[in-house]
Amino acid sequence: MSHREAIEIVEELCEEIKRRDALAQKQVMSVVNAEHQSDRRNSTAASEVDQLEIVQKLCKEVEQLKRKTMEVMLEREKDHKHDVMTKPENEIEFLKSELKRTIEERDAAFEWKE
Repeated sequence: MSHREAIEIVEELCEEIKRRDALAQKQVMSVVNAEHQSDRRNSTAASEVDQLEIVQKLCKEVEQLKRKTMEVMLEREKDHKHDVMTKPENEIEFLKSELKRTIEERDAAFEWKE
């Protein structure tokens, strides 16, 4: 084999190695991409599970806040009803004391005149 032929064979082998290397790189990239997509799908599924858990927790918190709000509203309503009832009662007591005082003053005035 001549030197020229040897160089041609080496060049052909270099081209074959480059072609196979490129093919191997494509295969590796394909596997890496497939794994990445699988990881992303798993990550997406995990992310969806995390989001679902967050939504469930938020729903529970909203329900607790609704209950607490209703309790506070009922308590305020009771207080308001109590105030509504207490105010007339206080006014009645005030009027009774004023009436008593007026009667006492009148009686005192009559006693004075006699």
